[in-house]
Amino acid sequence: MASQSLQRSSTSAPQTQAASPSRAPTAQSRFGNAFLAEQLAQKGGGPAPAPDSATQSTEVAAPGTAAGDVATGSGVATGTSTSTTTGGDTGQSAVDTTLATAKIGKLPNPKPVQEGEQRRTVAGVQIIGRDVSPTALDACERFVTATIGSRPDIQKRMEEAKVALVILPRNKTMPEVAEFAGLKDETTFDGRPWAEVRGSGGRPAPGGLWAIAVPEENLIETGGTEDKYAPGYSVGLHELAHTIQSKGVSEAERAEILELYAARKKAGGPWTEAYGASNDQEYFAQATNCYFGQNAVIGHNGPAWLRDNDRPMYDFLVKLYGAAQAAPAAGPAPTGAPAADTSGHA
Repeated sequence: MASQSLQRSSTSAPQTQAASPSRAPTAQSRFGNAFLAEQLAQKGGGPAPAPDSATQSTEVAAPGTAAGDVATGSGVATGTSTSTTTGGDTGQSAVDTTLATAKIGKLPNPKPVQEGEQRRTVAGVQIIGRDVSPTALDACERFVTATIGSRPDIQKRMEEAKVALVILPRNKTMPEVAEFAGLKDETTFDGRPWAEVRGSGGRPAPGGLWAIAVPEENLIETGGTEDKYAPGYSVGLHELAHTIQSKGVSEAERAEILELYAARKKAGGPWTEAYGASNDQEYFAQATNCYFGQNAVIGHNGPAWLRDNDRPMYDFLVKLYGAAQAAPAAGPAPTGAPAADTSGHA
């Protein structure tokens, strides 16, 4: 896939409003979808649900490789990406390909929390954080670049839809963040208070934004703040995949995802895990995580597993995203692995 130059802008503005007092949500059902948590509790056991392609996901919890080959390298074609900053320090910067080739996943040794608002626009997607570490924005930038960095058509659609990744600070609930303030005292489709939810694959927000909620503690190592998602599982990548499907891909590609899901359902799997069988949205999002090696512990992980067990979806993701990064060893979660609580993105 031919590489495209990638425009990156970054702005940082002071926030005049005082930060909301921190509130620690309850541990139960704070993280992840309740169904996914149940699967984790079973350590991958139990039958797959009866999938329904008509089920709409309210959780909102890639022809380029020769036959027999595993996609390796970066998540996008490794060309040059132009990086610019505004409202900060330098203006036009030197060519930088770091973000196009870096590994997706939780980043260690984050910079200190920066007070006020930070904004970037990468590949048509806004990244917004307030009172979070700048490293959390870096983590978002990496998986945005890895997925759609070489697809200017998807970038344009995402920009037109005003897609924004909004980082939930480690010490604030979702309704305490401006884009989700309207969810105060509201509950999810399955009755959970939004204050106990730590992720959303997309919701209308003020200013016409389509806001995706991503928890800071899943993007970076935050020290004392517990991340109850499974180690090696990227919530942000999963949630972004939902919006790529709903607002980014072409109509033909969206129809192809439905066809792939229908064929997989007819064949009876195999699936990345039972959660990925629940509907076409979760099938695509979980396959995306698996493809980029970000489905550890939850289920099967790595492009090799997709190549060997779901070749049609593997070929589609190669066509969509380009060659995936080398991933951890493929396979399901070890049966003796402790279950991680991921009940809570909605």
